[in-house]
Amino acid sequence: GVKYDDGGLRTVYDYTGGDLRHAINLLQTVASAGEISRERVRESAGLAKSNDVGAVLALSRAGEFKKAREKMIDLIRVYGMSEADFLKYLSQAVFRGEPDRMGDMLEVIAKYDYRILVGSSPEIQLSALLAELAAISKRR
Repeated sequence: GVKYDDGGLRTVYDYTGGDLRHAINLLQTVASAGEISRERVRESAGLAKSNDVGAVLALSRAGEFKKAREKMIDLIRVYGMSEADFLKYLSQAVFRGEPDRMGDMLEVIAKYDYRILVGSSPEIQLSALLAELAAISKRR
């Protein structure tokens, strides 16, 4: 009895990458709020805020570390974006941007992803990541 449209189901599939357990959890979350549509899936999965990660990268690269950090914390604490998703979207934003220093930036993202994975404080590590990305941009 759940209402859905093809765009909503496609968005669930694209977001979960074929992970059935993740897809079921996301479908349950979206269905509890109403129809399974592209926009509701994006809101529930935090995809609506994924573009804001590009803004965090731009702020960091512009030397606006404090603003970048505040926006990053907002995405994680207020909007519930996971640290893993933040790093994934950050990596995507690097690929969408200009290729200048791309390799250096991706290497830094991978380093901090690993540090978080092994148990370091995510907030401290992500803050250090933004500072290092700013430093890379200054080295042009």
